[in-house]
Amino acid sequence: MANEMNTFVHVVNGNKEVADRLNEILKPAENDHEANSVSILNALLGTNYSYSGTKEGWDREVDWPTQEIYNEYIGPKWLYAEYEHDDDPANAHIVLRSAWHVPTEFLEKLAEELYKIKEDCYIKGTYEDESYDPIGAFLYAKGFDDIEDWDDEVDFDRMWDDDEYRDELWENVNQMMHDIESWYLEDKKENPENYE
Repeated sequence: MANEMNTFVHVVNGNKEVADRLNEILKPAENDHEANSVSILNALLGTNYSYSGTKEGWDREVDWPTQEIYNEYIGPKWLYAEYEHDDDPANAHIVLRSAWHVPTEFLEKLAEELYKIKEDCYIKGTYEDESYDPIGAFLYAKGFDDIEDWDDEVDFDRMWDDDEYRDELWENVNQMMHDIESWYLEDKKENPENYE
C-alpha cells in the first residue's frame, strides 16, 4: 500500500463566499463521510464523474476523468478530504489524505478557486508523510506558491517515544509555514506588481 500523506490546510483572508465555495468543493458525496477525488473534481469542473458500479450503464469514456484531468486537478493516485465547515474559513477544519505525496496540483487549484472569489485569500499549511519523510510547509496564493520540505532527518522512533522531540519538530515545521507566509507578505508589499 502507498504511504499516506496528511496535509493540513488553513485558509487566510476568506469570507462567507469563500466558505461557501470551500463547502461545495470539499463536501462529501452522498453517503460518504469525506470528499474523494471524484466528488472534488465534480465540484471544481461541474462534471458528473462516478466510480464504476455506482451508476447503471457506467462508461469509462464518459463517467471517469481522463488521466490528464486527474493529473492537473488532483495529482496523487488518490485524495480524500476531511472537512468541517465554518462560515469563517479561518476556522474550517481541512485535512487532506493522499497517496505518496502532497497534492500540490489540488492545492494550486483550490487556492485559485478561492482567490477568484477574494483576491487576497490564500491557503497555507503543513504536511507529513506517515513515516515523517517528508514533512514540511507550503503557501499558495495569487502570483505565489512555495512548498518546503524539512531538511533535517527525522528520527522515526523518537517521534513515538519522545513527546518533547515530537512537539519541537512540529513547532519547527509550523515556524516554517509562518516564515513562508512572512516572506510572501513582505514580497507582496515590496513588489505589488508581481501579484496583480
